[in-house]
Amino acid sequence: MSNFERLYLIRHESGRFFHKLYVSVAPSLYYYFRGRSHVTRTIWDYVSFVTPEAVEPIAKELQKISNSDENFVNIVLKVIRQIPYSKSGPKYPVETIVEHNGDCGALSILAASIIKAGGIDVALLYYESGDSGHMALGVSLPRDPINYRSHFTPKFYEYHGKRYWVAECTGYSDWRVGEEPPSLNGVKVTVIPINGGCLSPASISASLNTPLERSSITVNIYRSTFNISSDAYRLSDYAYNIKVYGRVIPIMENCKVTIYIFNRDFSLNHYIETYTDKHGWYWLSVNLTMPGVYHVIASCNGLVGRSGADSDAMTLLLGPKSIAQFKGPWFNYTMGRYGLFGLEIRKAIGLRSFFNISFPVNETKITFSFLTLKGAFLQDSFEFENETLTFYSLEPLRLPEDFDARVRRFLTLAVNRSEDGLNISFMGLSQKELQILSVQDNKSSPTPILNVTTFINNEVWYEIALESVNYTTTIKLYSHSYGLIWLSSVEGNGTLYILLADIKDSLVAFRGLWIKIPPQPEKILESLPPESSWYLLLSTAAFMMFMIITSVFIMDFLERARNPIINNHNGLL
Repeated sequence: MSNFERLYLIRHESGRFFHKLYVSVAPSLYYYFRGRSHVTRTIWDYVSFVTPEAVEPIAKELQKISNSDENFVNIVLKVIRQIPYSKSGPKYPVETIVEHNGDCGALSILAASIIKAGGIDVALLYYESGDSGHMALGVSLPRDPINYRSHFTPKFYEYHGKRYWVAECTGYSDWRVGEEPPSLNGVKVTVIPINGGCLSPASISASLNTPLERSSITVNIYRSTFNISSDAYRLSDYAYNIKVYGRVIPIMENCKVTIYIFNRDFSLNHYIETYTDKHGWYWLSVNLTMPGVYHVIASCNGLVGRSGADSDAMTLLLGPKSIAQFKGPWFNYTMGRYGLFGLEIRKAIGLRSFFNISFPVNETKITFSFLTLKGAFLQDSFEFENETLTFYSLEPLRLPEDFDARVRRFLTLAVNRSEDGLNISFMGLSQKELQILSVQDNKSSPTPILNVTTFINNEVWYEIALESVNYTTTIKLYSHSYGLIWLSSVEGNGTLYILLADIKDSLVAFRGLWIKIPPQPEKILESLPPESSWYLLLSTAAFMMFMIITSVFIMDFLERARNPIINNHNGLL
Protein backbone atom coordinates (compact mmCIF):
# COMPACT_ATOMS: atom_id res chain seq x y z
CA MET A 1 0.00 0.00 0.00
CA SER A 2 1.35 3.43 -0.95
CA ASN A 3 2.15 6.11 1.58
CA PHE A 4 -0.20 8.98 2.35
CA GLU A 5 1.32 12.11 0.80
CA ARG A 6 0.61 15.73 1.84
CA LEU A 7 1.92 19.09 0.62
CA TYR A 8 1.77 22.35 2.61
CA LEU A 9 2.65 25.82 1.31
CA ILE A 10 4.35 28.36 3.56
CA ARG A 11 4.48 31.93 2.29
CA HIS A 12 7.86 33.56 2.77
CA GLU A 13 7.88 36.75 4.86
CA SER A 14 8.72 38.75 1.74
CA GLY A 15 5.55 37.45 0.09
CA ARG A 16 7.48 36.72 -3.10
CA PHE A 17 7.47 32.92 -2.95
CA PHE A 18 6.29 29.88 -1.03
CA HIS A 19 8.22 27.18 0.75
CA LYS A 20 6.90 23.68 0.12
CA LEU A 21 6.67 21.17 2.95
CA TYR A 22 6.39 17.57 1.71
CA VAL A 23 5.02 15.06 4.23
CA SER A 24 4.74 11.29 3.82
CA VAL A 25 3.03 8.88 6.23
CA ALA A 26 3.42 5.10 6.11
CA PRO A 27 0.00 3.38 6.30
CA SER A 28 1.07 1.16 9.20
CA LEU A 29 1.69 4.20 11.41
CA TYR A 30 -1.73 5.63 10.57
CA TYR A 31 -3.53 2.34 11.29
CA TYR A 32 -1.56 1.94 14.50
CA PHE A 33 -2.95 5.21 15.86
CA ARG A 34 -6.43 4.51 14.48
CA GLY A 35 -6.41 1.32 16.52
CA ARG A 36 -5.54 3.07 19.78
CA SER A 37 -8.17 4.14 22.28
CA HIS A 38 -9.79 7.54 21.68
CA VAL A 39 -11.81 7.59 24.90
CA THR A 40 -11.67 10.83 26.89
CA ARG A 41 -13.35 11.20 30.27
CA THR A 42 -12.17 14.74 31.00
CA ILE A 43 -10.61 17.54 29.02
CA TRP A 44 -7.29 16.68 30.66
CA ASP A 45 -7.18 13.42 28.69
CA TYR A 46 -6.43 15.40 25.52
CA VAL A 47 -2.79 15.50 26.62
CA SER A 48 -2.49 11.75 25.97
CA PHE A 49 -2.97 12.40 22.24
CA VAL A 50 0.04 14.71 21.94
CA THR A 51 2.76 12.78 20.06
CA PRO A 52 5.93 14.84 19.45
CA GLU A 53 8.01 11.86 18.32
CA ALA A 54 5.68 11.08 15.41
CA VAL A 55 5.95 14.57 13.87
CA GLU A 56 9.52 15.46 14.82
CA PRO A 57 10.69 15.50 11.15
CA ILE A 58 8.17 18.31 10.45
CA ALA A 59 9.58 20.34 13.34
CA LYS A 60 13.14 19.88 12.11
CA GLU A 61 12.26 21.02 8.59
CA LEU A 62 10.32 24.09 9.75
CA GLN A 63 13.14 25.15 12.05
CA LYS A 64 15.33 25.53 8.97
CA ILE A 65 13.28 28.55 7.86
CA SER A 66 12.62 30.11 11.28
CA ASN A 67 14.84 32.61 13.06
CA SER A 68 13.27 32.50 16.53
CA ASP A 69 10.92 30.45 18.69
CA GLU A 70 8.12 32.91 18.00
CA ASN A 71 8.70 32.72 14.26
CA PHE A 72 8.78 28.90 14.42
CA VAL A 73 5.41 28.78 16.20
CA ASN A 74 3.85 31.18 13.67
CA ILE A 75 5.09 28.97 10.82
CA VAL A 76 3.53 25.93 12.50
CA LEU A 77 0.22 27.81 12.75
CA LYS A 78 0.39 28.57 9.02
CA VAL A 79 0.71 24.85 8.29
CA ILE A 80 -2.10 23.87 10.66
CA ARG A 81 -4.54 26.36 9.13
CA GLN A 82 -4.26 24.57 5.78
CA ILE A 83 -6.11 21.59 7.28
CA PRO A 84 -9.90 22.01 6.87
CA TYR A 85 -12.03 22.30 9.98
CA SER A 86 -14.35 19.38 10.69
CA LYS A 87 -15.96 18.31 13.92
CA SER A 88 -14.05 15.17 14.84
CA GLY A 89 -13.24 14.83 18.51
CA PRO A 90 -9.68 14.23 19.70
CA LYS A 91 -7.32 12.59 17.20
CA TYR A 92 -3.67 11.69 17.14
CA PRO A 93 -1.50 13.98 14.98
CA VAL A 94 -0.87 11.28 12.37
CA GLU A 95 -4.63 10.80 11.96
CA THR A 96 -5.22 14.53 11.47
CA ILE A 97 -2.51 14.73 8.80
CA VAL A 98 -3.73 11.68 6.88
CA GLU A 99 -7.45 12.46 7.14
CA HIS A 100 -6.76 16.14 6.40
CA ASN A 101 -9.41 17.45 8.78
CA GLY A 102 -10.09 18.02 12.44
CA ASP A 103 -11.78 20.27 14.98
CA CYS A 104 -10.12 22.72 17.34
CA GLY A 105 -9.07 19.91 19.67
CA ALA A 106 -7.49 17.77 16.94
CA LEU A 107 -5.75 20.75 15.30
CA SER A 108 -4.43 21.98 18.65
CA ILE A 109 -3.08 18.51 19.44
CA LEU A 110 -1.24 18.42 16.10
CA ALA A 111 0.19 21.92 16.55
CA ALA A 112 1.22 21.16 20.14
CA SER A 113 3.00 17.99 19.01
CA ILE A 114 5.05 19.83 16.35
CA ILE A 115 5.89 22.74 18.65
CA LYS A 116 6.91 20.42 21.50
CA ALA A 117 9.03 18.40 19.05
CA GLY A 118 10.77 21.71 18.30
CA GLY A 119 11.83 21.98 21.94
CA ILE A 120 9.32 24.63 23.04
CA ASP A 121 7.15 24.31 26.15
CA VAL A 122 3.50 24.28 25.15
CA ALA A 123 0.14 23.79 26.89
CA LEU A 124 -3.46 23.31 25.83
CA LEU A 125 -5.90 26.14 26.59
CA TYR A 126 -9.49 25.11 27.17
CA TYR A 127 -12.12 27.86 26.95
CA GLU A 128 -15.26 26.81 28.81
CA SER A 129 -18.69 28.40 28.60
CA GLY A 130 -21.67 26.39 29.75
CA ASP A 131 -21.86 23.06 27.96
CA SER A 132 -19.63 24.16 25.09
CA GLY A 133 -15.93 24.69 24.75
CA HIS A 134 -13.06 25.65 22.53
CA MET A 135 -9.41 24.61 22.52
CA ALA A 136 -6.30 26.55 21.56
CA LEU A 137 -2.63 26.54 22.53
CA GLY A 138 -0.53 28.32 25.09
CA VAL A 139 3.13 28.72 24.13
CA SER A 140 5.94 29.59 26.53
CA LEU A 141 8.44 31.90 24.82
CA PRO A 142 11.81 33.21 26.07
CA ARG A 143 10.55 36.76 25.43
CA ASP A 144 7.26 38.52 24.78
CA PRO A 145 5.91 38.14 21.20
CA ILE A 146 6.62 41.04 18.84
CA ASN A 147 5.06 39.93 15.55
CA TYR A 148 1.40 40.33 16.52
CA ARG A 149 -0.83 42.60 14.44
CA SER A 150 -1.38 46.19 15.55
CA HIS A 151 -5.06 45.86 16.46
CA PHE A 152 -4.30 43.09 18.98
CA THR A 153 -2.90 43.26 22.49
CA PRO A 154 -0.87 40.09 23.10
CA LYS A 155 -2.60 37.79 25.58
CA PHE A 156 -1.14 35.18 27.89
CA TYR A 157 -2.32 32.92 30.72
CA GLU A 158 -0.09 32.13 33.66
CA TYR A 159 0.45 28.66 35.07
CA HIS A 160 2.87 27.95 37.93
CA GLY A 161 4.62 31.25 37.35
CA LYS A 162 5.11 30.71 33.61
CA ARG A 163 3.45 32.71 30.85
CA TYR A 164 1.69 30.80 28.07
CA TRP A 165 0.92 33.03 25.09
CA VAL A 166 -2.28 32.29 23.18
CA ALA A 167 -1.91 30.53 19.80
CA GLU A 168 -5.19 29.99 17.90
CA CYS A 169 -5.25 27.02 15.47
CA THR A 170 -8.62 27.34 13.70
CA GLY A 171 -10.31 29.78 11.35
CA TYR A 172 -9.23 31.58 8.21
CA SER A 173 -7.59 34.52 9.96
CA ASP A 174 -3.79 34.64 9.96
CA TRP A 175 -3.52 34.11 13.72
CA ARG A 176 -0.14 34.75 15.33
CA VAL A 177 1.27 34.02 18.76
CA GLY A 178 -0.36 36.27 21.36
CA GLU A 179 -3.52 37.01 19.34
CA GLU A 180 -6.70 35.86 21.03
CA PRO A 181 -9.95 35.96 18.99
CA PRO A 182 -12.20 38.74 20.35
CA SER A 183 -15.06 36.27 20.74
CA LEU A 184 -13.04 34.47 23.43
CA ASN A 185 -12.27 37.53 25.55
CA GLY A 186 -13.46 37.02 29.10
CA VAL A 187 -14.23 33.31 28.69
CA LYS A 188 -13.03 31.05 31.51
CA VAL A 189 -9.74 29.35 30.56
CA THR A 190 -8.10 26.20 31.92
CA VAL A 191 -4.38 25.75 31.27
CA ILE A 192 -3.54 22.08 30.65
CA PRO A 193 0.24 21.51 30.77
CA ILE A 194 1.78 18.89 28.50
CA ASN A 195 4.31 17.02 30.60
CA GLY A 196 4.20 13.69 28.81
CA GLY A 197 2.26 12.56 25.80
CA CYS A 198 1.97 9.43 23.71
CA LEU A 199 4.94 7.42 22.48
CA SER A 200 5.11 6.58 18.80
CA PRO A 201 6.50 3.40 17.21
CA ALA A 202 7.76 5.42 14.23
CA SER A 203 7.70 8.89 12.73
CA ILE A 204 6.43 10.43 9.53
CA SER A 205 8.82 11.69 6.84
CA ALA A 206 9.15 15.35 5.86
CA SER A 207 11.23 17.43 3.46
CA LEU A 208 11.38 21.16 2.76
CA ASN A 209 11.25 22.29 -0.89
CA THR A 210 12.48 18.90 -2.19
CA PRO A 211 10.12 15.98 -2.85
CA LEU A 212 10.89 12.89 -0.81
CA GLU A 213 12.54 10.01 -2.64
CA ARG A 214 10.84 6.68 -2.22
CA SER A 215 12.25 3.74 -0.32
CA SER A 216 11.08 0.16 0.10
CA ILE A 217 11.38 -2.63 2.64
CA THR A 218 10.94 -6.40 2.48
CA VAL A 219 9.85 -8.85 5.18
CA ASN A 220 10.35 -12.59 5.45
CA ILE A 221 10.53 -15.28 8.13
CA TYR A 222 12.58 -18.41 8.68
CA ARG A 223 12.74 -21.51 10.84
CA SER A 224 10.49 -21.45 13.87
CA THR A 225 11.61 -22.83 17.22
CA PHE A 226 10.05 -23.28 20.62
CA ASN A 227 11.20 -21.68 23.83
CA ILE A 228 10.71 -24.46 26.38
CA SER A 229 11.98 -24.37 29.94
CA SER A 230 12.53 -27.47 32.07
CA ASP A 231 10.97 -25.61 34.98
CA ALA A 232 7.54 -27.20 35.50
CA TYR A 233 6.04 -23.89 36.53
CA ARG A 234 7.08 -22.25 33.29
CA LEU A 235 6.15 -24.91 30.76
CA SER A 236 3.02 -22.94 29.88
CA ASP A 237 5.19 -20.09 28.61
CA TYR A 238 6.51 -21.88 25.54
CA ALA A 239 5.85 -19.92 22.37
CA TYR A 240 6.25 -19.94 18.62
CA ASN A 241 9.50 -18.10 18.05
CA ILE A 242 9.91 -16.82 14.49
CA LYS A 243 12.82 -14.94 13.02
CA VAL A 244 11.71 -11.90 11.02
CA TYR A 245 14.17 -10.36 8.60
CA GLY A 246 14.31 -8.13 5.55
CA ARG A 247 16.11 -5.30 3.83
CA VAL A 248 15.63 -1.60 3.19
CA ILE A 249 16.20 -0.37 -0.38
CA PRO A 250 18.10 1.80 -1.17
CA ILE A 251 20.58 0.70 1.47
CA MET A 252 20.31 2.85 4.60
CA GLU A 253 22.45 2.10 7.62
CA ASN A 254 21.04 2.62 11.12
CA CYS A 255 17.54 3.13 9.75
CA LYS A 256 14.82 2.46 12.32
CA VAL A 257 12.59 -0.50 11.44
CA THR A 258 9.33 -1.22 13.25
CA ILE A 259 7.72 -4.66 13.07
CA TYR A 260 3.97 -4.37 13.63
CA ILE A 261 2.05 -7.47 14.67
CA PHE A 262 -1.69 -7.13 14.20
CA ASN A 263 -4.34 -9.66 15.08
CA ARG A 264 -7.19 -10.95 12.90
CA ASP A 265 -9.04 -7.62 12.51
CA PHE A 266 -5.85 -5.52 12.23
CA SER A 267 -6.21 -4.04 15.70
CA LEU A 268 -2.78 -3.79 17.23
CA ASN A 269 -1.22 -6.54 19.29
CA HIS A 270 2.39 -5.46 19.52
CA TYR A 271 5.30 -3.78 17.81
CA ILE A 272 9.05 -4.28 18.03
CA GLU A 273 11.83 -1.91 16.96
CA THR A 274 15.25 -2.57 15.51
CA TYR A 275 17.79 -0.88 13.19
CA THR A 276 19.42 -1.81 9.90
CA ASP A 277 23.07 -2.77 9.58
CA LYS A 278 25.50 -1.21 7.12
CA HIS A 279 24.09 -3.37 4.31
CA GLY A 280 20.48 -2.36 4.98
CA TRP A 281 19.49 -5.69 6.59
CA TYR A 282 17.50 -6.11 9.79
CA TRP A 283 16.44 -9.17 11.77
CA LEU A 284 14.84 -9.95 15.11
CA SER A 285 12.89 -12.63 16.98
CA VAL A 286 9.15 -12.54 17.60
CA ASN A 287 7.22 -14.75 20.03
CA LEU A 288 3.61 -15.65 19.21
CA THR A 289 1.90 -17.40 22.10
CA MET A 290 -1.65 -18.26 20.99
CA PRO A 291 -3.01 -20.10 17.94
CA GLY A 292 -4.77 -17.71 15.60
CA VAL A 293 -4.29 -15.15 12.85
CA TYR A 294 -1.49 -12.58 12.89
CA HIS A 295 -0.54 -9.97 10.30
CA VAL A 296 3.12 -8.88 10.20
CA ILE A 297 4.18 -5.61 8.55
CA ALA A 298 7.69 -4.17 8.55
CA SER A 299 8.02 -0.40 8.29
CA CYS A 300 11.14 1.74 7.93
CA ASN A 301 11.34 5.35 9.04
CA GLY A 302 13.44 6.57 6.19
CA LEU A 303 16.33 8.98 6.58
CA VAL A 304 17.00 12.52 5.38
CA GLY A 305 15.42 13.09 1.97
CA ARG A 306 13.76 9.68 1.83
CA SER A 307 10.28 8.65 2.83
CA GLY A 308 9.49 5.75 5.10
CA ALA A 309 7.82 2.67 3.65
CA ASP A 310 5.80 -0.39 4.56
CA SER A 311 6.43 -3.94 3.44
CA ASP A 312 3.68 -6.08 2.00
CA ALA A 313 1.64 -7.66 4.77
CA MET A 314 2.47 -11.24 5.68
CA THR A 315 -0.31 -13.24 7.33
CA LEU A 316 0.58 -15.98 9.79
CA LEU A 317 -1.83 -18.76 10.72
CA LEU A 318 -0.74 -20.52 13.91
CA GLY A 319 -1.85 -24.06 14.53
CA PRO A 320 -2.53 -25.96 17.76
CA LYS A 321 0.26 -26.76 20.20
CA SER A 322 1.22 -30.00 21.84
CA ILE A 323 0.04 -30.23 25.43
CA ALA A 324 1.42 -31.77 28.61
CA GLN A 325 -0.70 -31.89 31.76
CA PHE A 326 -0.06 -32.81 35.37
CA LYS A 327 -1.91 -32.93 38.67
CA GLY A 328 -0.70 -32.50 42.23
CA PRO A 329 -2.08 -33.84 45.50
CA TRP A 330 -4.54 -30.96 45.98
CA PHE A 331 -5.12 -29.37 42.57
CA ASN A 332 -4.65 -29.84 38.85
CA TYR A 333 -1.78 -28.49 36.81
CA THR A 334 -1.87 -27.80 33.11
CA MET A 335 1.59 -27.39 31.63
CA GLY A 336 2.73 -26.96 35.22
CA ARG A 337 0.41 -24.07 36.08
CA TYR A 338 -2.63 -24.12 38.28
CA GLY A 339 -5.87 -22.88 36.75
CA LEU A 340 -4.84 -22.84 33.08
CA PHE A 341 -6.59 -26.03 31.98
CA GLY A 342 -9.10 -24.31 29.69
CA LEU A 343 -6.47 -22.02 28.15
CA GLU A 344 -4.09 -24.86 27.35
CA ILE A 345 -6.90 -27.00 25.95
CA ARG A 346 -7.81 -24.18 23.53
CA LYS A 347 -4.17 -23.91 22.48
CA ALA A 348 -3.99 -27.65 21.92
CA ILE A 349 -7.22 -27.91 19.89
CA GLY A 350 -6.64 -24.82 17.73
CA LEU A 351 -8.96 -22.61 15.70
CA ARG A 352 -11.95 -23.74 13.65
CA SER A 353 -11.94 -20.70 11.37
CA PHE A 354 -9.11 -18.33 10.47
CA PHE A 355 -10.78 -16.00 7.97
CA ASN A 356 -13.00 -16.04 4.89
CA ILE A 357 -13.69 -13.96 1.79
CA SER A 358 -16.91 -13.82 -0.24
CA PHE A 359 -17.41 -12.72 -3.85
CA PRO A 360 -20.77 -11.94 -5.50
CA VAL A 361 -19.71 -13.64 -8.74
CA ASN A 362 -18.62 -17.17 -9.61
CA GLU A 363 -15.92 -16.33 -12.14
CA THR A 364 -12.94 -15.45 -9.98
CA LYS A 365 -9.19 -16.01 -10.05
CA ILE A 366 -7.15 -16.04 -6.85
CA THR A 367 -3.45 -16.61 -6.27
CA PHE A 368 -1.38 -16.54 -3.08
CA SER A 369 1.93 -17.86 -1.80
CA PHE A 370 2.38 -19.84 1.40
CA LEU A 371 5.18 -21.29 3.50
CA THR A 372 4.98 -23.91 6.26
CA LEU A 373 7.30 -23.74 9.25
CA LYS A 374 7.43 -26.78 11.51
CA GLY A 375 8.48 -26.16 15.08
CA ALA A 376 11.89 -27.41 16.14
CA PHE A 377 12.15 -28.23 19.83
CA LEU A 378 14.87 -26.88 22.06
CA GLN A 379 15.51 -29.90 24.29
CA ASP A 380 16.58 -29.35 27.86
CA SER A 381 17.31 -32.72 29.50
CA PHE A 382 13.83 -34.07 28.77
CA GLU A 383 11.67 -35.25 25.89
CA PHE A 384 8.45 -33.45 25.06
CA GLU A 385 6.60 -35.44 22.38
CA ASN A 386 5.72 -39.14 22.53
CA GLU A 387 6.91 -39.48 26.11
CA THR A 388 5.39 -38.68 29.47
CA LEU A 389 7.06 -35.92 31.47
CA THR A 390 7.32 -36.50 35.21
CA PHE A 391 8.20 -33.92 37.83
CA TYR A 392 8.56 -34.19 41.58
CA SER A 393 5.14 -34.47 43.33
CA LEU A 394 3.32 -34.31 39.99
CA GLU A 395 1.75 -37.15 38.02
CA PRO A 396 0.27 -37.23 34.49
CA LEU A 397 -3.27 -35.95 34.05
CA ARG A 398 -5.22 -38.10 31.60
CA LEU A 399 -6.66 -36.43 28.48
CA PRO A 400 -9.92 -37.61 26.86
CA GLU A 401 -9.43 -40.70 24.71
CA ASP A 402 -10.58 -38.90 21.55
CA PHE A 403 -8.52 -35.77 22.24
CA ASP A 404 -6.06 -36.29 19.37
CA ALA A 405 -8.94 -36.78 16.93
CA ARG A 406 -10.37 -33.39 17.99
CA VAL A 407 -7.17 -31.41 17.41
CA ARG A 408 -7.66 -29.14 14.37
CA ARG A 409 -4.28 -29.86 12.88
CA PHE A 410 -5.09 -29.67 9.14
CA LEU A 411 -5.09 -26.21 7.56
CA THR A 412 -7.79 -26.41 4.93
CA LEU A 413 -8.79 -24.11 2.10
CA ALA A 414 -12.57 -24.43 1.70
CA VAL A 415 -14.04 -23.21 -1.60
CA ASN A 416 -17.83 -22.95 -1.67
CA ARG A 417 -19.47 -22.27 -5.01
CA SER A 418 -23.18 -21.48 -5.31
CA GLU A 419 -25.58 -19.49 -7.46
CA ASP A 420 -25.02 -16.51 -5.12
CA GLY A 421 -21.28 -16.38 -5.68
CA LEU A 422 -18.01 -17.75 -4.35
CA ASN A 423 -16.83 -18.06 -0.73
CA ILE A 424 -13.26 -18.92 0.22
CA SER A 425 -12.23 -19.64 3.80
CA PHE A 426 -9.21 -20.93 5.67
CA MET A 427 -10.07 -23.26 8.54
CA GLY A 428 -8.58 -25.82 10.85
CA LEU A 429 -10.07 -29.30 10.56
CA SER A 430 -9.54 -32.26 12.86
CA GLN A 431 -9.27 -35.91 11.91
CA LYS A 432 -12.76 -36.41 13.28
CA GLU A 433 -14.21 -33.62 11.13
CA LEU A 434 -12.50 -35.00 8.03
CA GLN A 435 -13.99 -38.42 8.71
CA ILE A 436 -17.46 -36.89 8.93
CA LEU A 437 -16.93 -35.11 5.60
CA SER A 438 -15.73 -38.35 4.03
CA VAL A 439 -18.85 -40.17 5.23
CA GLN A 440 -21.02 -37.43 3.74
CA ASP A 441 -19.07 -37.80 0.53
CA ASN A 442 -19.78 -41.52 0.36
CA LYS A 443 -23.51 -41.04 0.94
CA SER A 444 -25.29 -38.40 -1.08
CA SER A 445 -23.87 -34.88 -1.40
CA PRO A 446 -20.39 -34.91 -2.94
CA THR A 447 -17.77 -33.17 -0.78
CA PRO A 448 -14.44 -33.38 -2.62
CA ILE A 449 -11.40 -33.44 -0.33
CA LEU A 450 -8.08 -32.82 -2.06
CA ASN A 451 -4.87 -33.47 -0.14
CA VAL A 452 -1.76 -31.57 -1.23
CA THR A 453 0.16 -31.99 2.05
CA THR A 454 2.22 -34.80 0.49
CA PHE A 455 3.72 -32.26 -1.94
CA ILE A 456 4.56 -29.68 0.74
CA ASN A 457 8.04 -29.42 2.24
CA ASN A 458 8.98 -27.37 5.27
CA GLU A 459 10.45 -23.88 4.73
CA VAL A 460 9.64 -23.81 1.00
CA TRP A 461 7.43 -21.19 -0.65
CA TYR A 462 4.54 -22.50 -2.78
CA GLU A 463 1.87 -20.75 -4.80
CA ILE A 464 -1.79 -21.71 -5.12
CA ALA A 465 -3.68 -20.55 -8.22
CA LEU A 466 -7.44 -21.06 -7.98
CA GLU A 467 -9.67 -20.24 -10.93
CA SER A 468 -13.45 -20.61 -11.09
CA VAL A 469 -14.92 -20.37 -14.61
CA ASN A 470 -18.08 -21.85 -16.15
CA TYR A 471 -18.92 -24.04 -13.14
CA THR A 472 -15.42 -25.51 -13.11
CA THR A 473 -12.98 -24.86 -10.27
CA THR A 474 -9.33 -25.47 -11.15
CA ILE A 475 -6.58 -25.58 -8.53
CA LYS A 476 -2.88 -25.45 -9.39
CA LEU A 477 0.04 -25.83 -6.99
CA TYR A 478 3.37 -24.30 -7.97
CA SER A 479 6.76 -24.57 -6.34
CA HIS A 480 8.85 -21.40 -6.57
CA SER A 481 11.76 -23.66 -7.56
CA TYR A 482 10.18 -26.36 -9.79
CA GLY A 483 7.07 -24.77 -11.30
CA LEU A 484 3.74 -26.62 -11.57
CA ILE A 485 3.71 -29.73 -9.36
CA TRP A 486 -0.01 -30.49 -8.92
CA LEU A 487 -3.27 -29.83 -10.79
CA SER A 488 -6.90 -30.73 -10.12
CA SER A 489 -10.37 -29.66 -11.31
CA VAL A 490 -13.84 -30.00 -9.80
CA GLU A 491 -17.13 -29.52 -11.65
CA GLY A 492 -20.36 -27.91 -10.41
CA ASN A 493 -21.48 -26.10 -7.28
CA GLY A 494 -20.80 -27.21 -3.73
CA THR A 495 -17.91 -27.11 -1.28
CA LEU A 496 -14.37 -28.21 -2.08
CA TYR A 497 -11.82 -28.83 0.70
CA ILE A 498 -8.09 -28.59 -0.02
CA LEU A 499 -5.77 -29.81 2.75
CA LEU A 500 -2.74 -27.50 2.61
CA ALA A 501 -0.63 -28.42 5.63
CA ASP A 502 -0.42 -30.19 8.96
CA ILE A 503 -0.17 -27.22 11.32
CA LYS A 504 0.18 -28.89 14.71
CA ASP A 505 3.15 -27.19 16.41
CA SER A 506 3.56 -25.20 13.18
CA LEU A 507 2.56 -22.05 11.39
CA VAL A 508 1.77 -21.16 7.80
CA ALA A 509 2.77 -17.82 6.32
CA PHE A 510 0.78 -16.20 3.49
CA ARG A 511 1.70 -13.33 1.22
CA GLY A 512 0.96 -11.94 -2.24
CA LEU A 513 -2.80 -12.45 -2.23
CA TRP A 514 -4.07 -11.45 -5.68
CA ILE A 515 -7.73 -11.49 -6.71
CA LYS A 516 -9.14 -10.90 -10.18
CA ILE A 517 -12.87 -10.51 -10.83
CA PRO A 518 -14.04 -9.97 -14.42
CA PRO A 519 -15.92 -6.70 -15.06
CA GLN A 520 -19.67 -7.00 -14.69
CA PRO A 521 -22.03 -5.77 -17.45
CA GLU A 522 -23.57 -2.40 -16.75
CA LYS A 523 -27.26 -2.24 -16.03
CA ILE A 524 -29.29 -0.32 -18.62
CA LEU A 525 -32.01 1.80 -17.05
CA GLU A 526 -35.24 1.94 -19.00
CA SER A 527 -36.70 5.37 -19.76
CA LEU A 528 -39.71 6.52 -17.75
CA PRO A 529 -43.10 6.02 -19.37
CA PRO A 530 -44.93 9.23 -20.33
CA GLU A 531 -47.48 8.86 -17.52
CA SER A 532 -44.62 8.93 -14.99
CA SER A 533 -43.09 12.22 -16.21
CA TRP A 534 -44.86 14.28 -13.54
CA TYR A 535 -42.91 12.28 -10.91
CA LEU A 536 -39.73 13.50 -12.58
CA LEU A 537 -40.89 17.14 -12.47
CA LEU A 538 -41.86 16.84 -8.81
CA SER A 539 -38.54 15.25 -7.82
CA THR A 540 -36.62 17.92 -9.78
CA ALA A 541 -38.44 20.71 -7.94
CA ALA A 542 -37.74 19.03 -4.59
CA PHE A 543 -34.07 18.69 -5.50
CA MET A 544 -33.83 22.41 -6.41
CA MET A 545 -35.40 23.35 -3.07
CA PHE A 546 -32.93 21.09 -1.26
CA MET A 547 -29.98 22.75 -3.04
CA ILE A 548 -31.19 26.24 -2.05
CA ILE A 549 -31.54 25.26 1.62
CA THR A 550 -28.14 23.54 1.56
CA SER A 551 -26.48 26.64 0.06
CA VAL A 552 -27.88 28.83 2.83
CA PHE A 553 -26.64 26.36 5.43
CA ILE A 554 -23.14 26.22 3.90
CA MET A 555 -22.86 30.03 3.78
CA ASP A 556 -23.86 30.19 7.44
CA PHE A 557 -21.35 27.47 8.31
CA LEU A 558 -18.50 29.26 6.52
CA GLU A 559 -19.34 32.49 8.29
CA ARG A 560 -19.13 30.72 11.63
CA ALA A 561 -15.87 29.00 10.62
CA ARG A 562 -14.25 32.36 9.91
CA ASN A 563 -14.87 33.31 13.49
CA PRO A 564 -14.11 30.26 15.66
CA ILE A 565 -16.11 31.09 18.74
CA ILE A 566 -18.09 28.99 21.14
CA ASN A 567 -21.23 27.64 19.54
CA ASN A 568 -24.43 26.44 21.12
CA HIS A 569 -23.60 22.75 21.07
CA ASN A 570 -21.72 20.42 23.36
CA GLY A 571 -18.05 19.59 22.85
CA LEU A 572 -15.12 21.39 21.29
CA LEU A 573 -14.83 23.56 18.24
